[in-house]
Amino acid sequence: MQSPNLRKASVWSVAEVVVSTIGMFLILKIILEKLGTEALGIWSLVVASTLLLRLSDAGISAVVPRFVGAAFGEGNRHKAREFADTAFCASFVVYAFSGAMLSYPLSLAIGVAMPAESLAQARQLLPYAIVGFVVMNLGQTAQATVVGLHQAPLKSMIAVASIPLQVVFLWVLTDRIGLVGVVFAQIIQSIFVIIASRLCASRIMTGTWASALVLKASWVRLKEIYSLGLKIQFASIASLGFDPLVKFTLSACFGLQAVGHYEIANRIAAQARQVVVMPTQALLPLFAATYALDRKRFDLQLSEAMANIIFFSSILGLMVVLASPLISIVIINEVNHELVGMIIVLSAGWMINAMAVPSFLAAISADISRWNMAGQWFATLAAPAALWSLRGLGDPVLAIAGAMLMLAIGAVMMIWRNSVSLSVRAVPPPVQIFGAYKTLARFVGK
Repeated sequence: MQSPNLRKASVWSVAEVVVSTIGMFLILKIILEKLGTEALGIWSLVVASTLLLRLSDAGISAVVPRFVGAAFGEGNRHKAREFADTAFCASFVVYAFSGAMLSYPLSLAIGVAMPAESLAQARQLLPYAIVGFVVMNLGQTAQATVVGLHQAPLKSMIAVASIPLQVVFLWVLTDRIGLVGVVFAQIIQSIFVIIASRLCASRIMTGTWASALVLKASWVRLKEIYSLGLKIQFASIASLGFDPLVKFTLSACFGLQAVGHYEIANRIAAQARQVVVMPTQALLPLFAATYALDRKRFDLQLSEAMANIIFFSSILGLMVVLASPLISIVIINEVNHELVGMIIVLSAGWMINAMAVPSFLAAISADISRWNMAGQWFATLAAPAALWSLRGLGDPVLAIAGAMLMLAIGAVMMIWRNSVSLSVRAVPPPVQIFGAYKTLARFVGK
């Protein structure tokens, strides 16, 4: 049975996804109605290019919950604060430096994938997008600290509060400064997240709000963060490279309109994936504790998490597929067969990918990273290759289907090989999977 804290975390995580999904629909609607499909494609490619800045990330935000959670669980709040502040400072230095160093190479990369008539607008947007990326990732590091303090519901509350802020500023700024306004709205949202997360985390760790203004970084803590972060960074690079490589290849093969439709479909599929994945954010510190102290309990927790995510991913994926024509009407006021097809294939690929998340987190908790890396690198390299090889069919939906098949194969690889390394079942028995509806009944009942 789930603890009250996990149940509360799951409920608020779902609330976060629901609100962010509504926000996403509004954001896409505003961009499409005020700026058009090609503008959406330009914004999508420029933002995707900034993801390459995470090459220097070293997995900082990914491991913060583990270190902060372990120190806080031991009752050592000073140590937890050192980990939190060190990660925040390191994130700022790393992202600011890499943004400054890679701005010119990114401009050249955009020139390869962007049509000539849109290149000037894209390059004008790039510096703002880089600043937006730096601020957004500082926000994610601050949120990771809140999760590490076993306050995942609080993290979700902050995220929920920030979304209307982004939508309002987007509505106002796009009329005045176009695509740059889209980036500024995201920057304003991220600044709110940073301030709120830092204040709440400082209050929990030190008992005062004012301590958020003082950063206590430590070289010792930095070495500990990097010792684990570098092990999973290779996998993180692959994961982050997937989206820009697919978008660049799609743009080169089928043009900006296909990229615009892909952006819409991918955001819908990603949001649906988040509905089932977001509740798992509390699993990493939980797995880390039980793997070390109680392997039998760890096995049971992993099996239950796998059963739940397989069941709900399948149900939600089917719902998105059935709703895809209606989604097309809501967003672009017509049933566009290319957009509907992309929603279907992207939802299928990302839902299968979601099923690997508990296995992925369990492997990290056990300090096993090789199969996470292998699965993600396979998907990142094979997906654009499959898309390119299918370009001769002349149909972007079929090309994207090939890319999503590679993503699904990478997820299955992670589940299978991690289960061998952890000495657990790869997939729970069917009875347990179909019995996962009881989890929903418990939530509704309580």
